[in-house]
Amino acid sequence: MKERDNITEDIYKYICKEMNYSDEFDVEMNIIERGIIDSLGILKLVTFLETKYSIEIALEDVNEDNFAKVGTIADFVKSKVAGQSEGLNGENMHDEVRFSRH
Repeated sequence: MKERDNITEDIYKYICKEMNYSDEFDVEMNIIERGIIDSLGILKLVTFLETKYSIEIALEDVNEDNFAKVGTIADFVKSKVAGQSEGLNGENMHDEVRFSRH
């Protein structure tokens, strides 16, 4: 099994915990075909990813091309996170929020 980055590791751990799957598996194995995750599990995973990485995943993106393997899920999330950063048009995500006193 190849070395995993943080996003891949987060997804792997989430699937093992939430799907009660205790056997080790390769991140390039089809987790849908192997019965590790089902459609409800995919929906829960999408919610987890949107929350953890502050991304929005469109319904049309939830497909076997993006969600069949932990590796492809991680690549998809990385592209969404990178796309979100590029979409800022130079704006700083961590701009200070100022409140006025009344």
